[in-house]
Amino acid sequence: MRRLIAEADNYFDKATDPVVDEAFAKKPEERDSARLAAALDALREETALFTRYMRGDYLAGALSAADFALYPMVGFLDRCATRLPLFEPASVLTPQLAAWKARIEALPYFDKTYPPHWKKQES
Repeated sequence: MRRLIAEADNYFDKATDPVVDEAFAKKPEERDSARLAAALDALREETALFTRYMRGDYLAGALSAADFALYPMVGFLDRCATRLPLFEPASVLTPQLAAWKARIEALPYFDKTYPPHWKKQES
């Protein structure tokens, strides 16, 4: 579990950084479509790795801190899509990781912990 958390913090987070930068650190006219495309390719590689790490419905087999470490980064991709109109977050997730994301979002306490301002659409 600790290894998965470290992988999320050290690799998955770094793979999401260029997407977050394009979405939030740049004005629409400053965005670099080639940089974003390369970032999305790198992100697809990371999601493929995490899919291989999965042991059942959750990363470590049962719901654990590893899932709670990875989800915010995966979930924040939805927020990036509010600023990047051509970006489909699901396009970087494997079917297994998309199903995992849905299981996390179906947890009974999920809505209480989801940041309210993430629910608003931004442009």
